[in-house]
Amino acid sequence: MQSISSETKVCDACRSAYYKWKRQNPDFGDLLSRIEEEELAEADDNVDMNQVFKFFFFETAILVSSPQIYQNNSMDSDIIDVAKVAITSDTNSTFGITQETITLPMNCTTSSHKTCCICSANMERNSRTVSAEDRDLIFLKKNILIPEGARCCSQHLDDDRLTKNAIDKVAPFSIQSKRFSSSDVQLLISRWQILFEQQKRFDFDNPLSLSDDEYQILTSLTKVQFEDLASYLFDSNIRNSSNRSIRTALAILLCKLPLGLSLNILAVLFQLPDKKTVSRSLKTVRTALMTRFVPSNLGFNHITRQEIIDQHTSTMARRLMCDAESNTAIVVIDGTYLYIQKSRNNEFQRKSFNLYKKRSLLKPMIIVSTTGYVIACIGPFCSNYSNNDASIMNNILHRNTENILNWLKKDDIVVVDRGFRDSVHIMESLGLNVVLPPFLNDRRQFTTTEVNQSKYVTKVRWVVEAVNSRIKQFKYLANTIPNSALPHLEHDVSIVCTIINRYRPPIKTSNADDVAIAEKMILLRSRKNNFEKFLQRNNLKKSSSKWHAIDHIDTIDEFPILSEDEIVSNITLGTFQLKRARSYAEENASTTDLTRSVNYTIHRCQEFPDIIRVPTQSAHVSRAQYHPIIRFTREEILDWWCDCTAGNCVIGCCSHIVSAIWFLSFERWQTQSSPKPSGTFINFVADAATQQELSDSTNDDETEDED
Repeated sequence: MQSISSETKVCDACRSAYYKWKRQNPDFGDLLSRIEEEELAEADDNVDMNQVFKFFFFETAILVSSPQIYQNNSMDSDIIDVAKVAITSDTNSTFGITQETITLPMNCTTSSHKTCCICSANMERNSRTVSAEDRDLIFLKKNILIPEGARCCSQHLDDDRLTKNAIDKVAPFSIQSKRFSSSDVQLLISRWQILFEQQKRFDFDNPLSLSDDEYQILTSLTKVQFEDLASYLFDSNIRNSSNRSIRTALAILLCKLPLGLSLNILAVLFQLPDKKTVSRSLKTVRTALMTRFVPSNLGFNHITRQEIIDQHTSTMARRLMCDAESNTAIVVIDGTYLYIQKSRNNEFQRKSFNLYKKRSLLKPMIIVSTTGYVIACIGPFCSNYSNNDASIMNNILHRNTENILNWLKKDDIVVVDRGFRDSVHIMESLGLNVVLPPFLNDRRQFTTTEVNQSKYVTKVRWVVEAVNSRIKQFKYLANTIPNSALPHLEHDVSIVCTIINRYRPPIKTSNADDVAIAEKMILLRSRKNNFEKFLQRNNLKKSSSKWHAIDHIDTIDEFPILSEDEIVSNITLGTFQLKRARSYAEENASTTDLTRSVNYTIHRCQEFPDIIRVPTQSAHVSRAQYHPIIRFTREEILDWWCDCTAGNCVIGCCSHIVSAIWFLSFERWQTQSSPKPSGTFINFVADAATQQELSDSTNDDETEDED
């Protein structure tokens, strides 16, 4: 038998043959076992430290890890608590120096090519070697030693690094004693001091340092989306610097936009020298994103008109606006507000002061498809009287901004609000079909035809308001923007719109109900409101003598019982009015718990008992009260009318009507209470008007006493 060095590695077949020979020759086996134990004891001083302590001495960038990942460091019951140690003296034969050593029991995993060191499963194929970086990390974080060469299942790895779930599963398999010298312990303490000083609060360079939820909270993107966005920067001119990496620079911008953090706070969070360093990083990232990322996902040049028609046009809009015509583009245009600081420059202050909002602001023009996809974001523009929506639209068309006139074709449909009325003739002269709501023109109520047209427009135009709401979810744009940020405000808005396009789902998706609702709206569009004429003929609109007050319980056996889905599909043809129903009903009942016995007063017609009306306080004007009138049977709601501006409709109905129907047919039958927190908000503030009323009442009482 040939003797080999203790450092020589042998294959499993030779090792098995050796163990088999020892069993067959017990006399020689006992002798060899004693020799092996003596060799291991001699090798502890020289080999153990090389094998074990290389887990401590590796690159700092690999070691540094956010503590949030491993905040659950509770050890398994099998992991020993290193408390009892043996201290001995050892003499270095080379230098003749005697130093104390310490023997520690170490928690070790398996080390096999067939058994996973993470989950202990048998591996036949697709096994991977655990990297030195992960072995070092687990030893420092969990006090578990993974021997060199240990392998694991491939599903535990993500980009050649152990996943967080895999690291959490690591558990010890055996306990082995390892000897450490006093100098080794001193080096260990020094190393931990260096790591503590170099540890980062937010480490975006290490994919394992932050969870997916933490990425979304900080940057509004998932980890996968962050990686995708970062890929646009790696091909740009941006480079790593001594203060920050490319990924860190991107993270600074993505933390600033959704959270609205100041430069000083960002400098503290990312451990940068000062806010000037943060400002330079932001400028570099903006320039890089505007070079490739934004042009690839925003603007009339990044997408064709046919792609908008085929991929970003909702079934509802196509059916209502162009009778399912497949070659007509439909775009929705509206401006949004970005509030800014007052300016010392008088000219800029005048041009940026908005008389409607009574404050300084700028207006970008947002052009979207009917699914909420942002086609282009133009501006921002000034906001004075010379920069209303119509003037801005005329300017865009005259300058042919971003080749908008080459993108739009004859008979394409542009959906806008009433603020664009002065640009309608210019758009129509270019061959475009302009759709906008009708005007009230000092009247008290729209006609049935007009309010039906308004419902058509609202059914399509609401997506641009939803897009504006998404933009304002980035708090940097929702808050007052400092004037020092104006030079790059256009870039910031474009980057936000591009992020929405690429990483947010469509606001409006087509479904099977859209066709049915669209067909019903088309059928009702030309219908007159005969119920309004009936009320007029019988003088039931204004006369109060023909109505008497009753409690809602008196109609409990007469009013139909409906589900919320039935209310949406047969009455409102949308969910907005239904969302407002609870607010009106709670005010009418003077309580937020509508499932218990409440005082909900309604009026019943004396001539026609199947007609009721429900006095409803206006949500915006304290002196205004509306009177929705409803005709019903035990099985269904037949007709409705309200004296509000939009109450004379047959396509859907106003929120005042829906509130009465929702309470009487649905909510009062519910057994589980669902009060909203907003009902208690009034209890946390003082109302000076109420205090004044109490004071007046007290003065009146004193006057009566004197009399």
